[in-house]
Amino acid sequence: MTEQYAATNINVPRGSRSVFTNTQLTFDDELVVIVAGAPTLTLPDARQIPAWGVMVKSVGGLGSVDTLLGQTIDGAGVFAFTAAQEALVVRSDGANWVIEDPGSGGGGSALQIDDDGATVETNAVLLNFIGPGVTAAAAGAGAVDITIPGGAGTDRQEDITTQNIVGTDTTLVDTLSFQPRDPASVQLQLNGVVQVQGAGNDYILIGATDQSITWLASSGGAVDMATTDELIAYYISV
Repeated sequence: MTEQYAATNINVPRGSRSVFTNTQLTFDDELVVIVAGAPTLTLPDARQIPAWGVMVKSVGGLGSVDTLLGQTIDGAGVFAFTAAQEALVVRSDGANWVIEDPGSGGGGSALQIDDDGATVETNAVLLNFIGPGVTAAAAGAGAVDITIPGGAGTDRQEDITTQNIVGTDTTLVDTLSFQPRDPASVQLQLNGVVQVQGAGNDYILIGATDQSITWLASSGGAVDMATTDELIAYYISV
């Protein structure tokens, strides 16, 4: 259901309303659109519902937002719109009104995005997951873990020269060209098949910088290798 101000043909969604005369805002308001004139919109008592917020947007007119009982909006008694399409988001701190960023979706909390623990964005409004196998899952306390399988999310992809290995544990002559940042996350694929790292499995990384590869065709579960096979390494380097 929408409300419409016929003179300007502006529609606003349910839970919102359009105004063109002086108006007392209520705690039922979420979005109030000024469609004409220069009305004064008066906020309710900030003490009644702490953390409640509202967006006021100037579309077809200007106007201002006022307060009750001497309360303030970021320290001022009134907020005046100066241009069309200007938006104001205010939220009660329990005593007065605080201006928030309209880009946060009407006063919602900012979204922080981290990459391996390093913050890359603190005020995101959209996440778009791209690529096969990429998944996102709730991790508790409002956090979301994004998993990128296989070789995705690596900065190194290189061919490792294969050798003829039959039934013996063998350290390959060819090594990783760079030191891996996290040796446990290094992935090897033999002829397109992911191999399992670790003692008793297909291979282990050895050496001071974990760049040498030992193929476990005897003590582990690795298959025999031939020089015609294709071995590819995926990893993030230091």
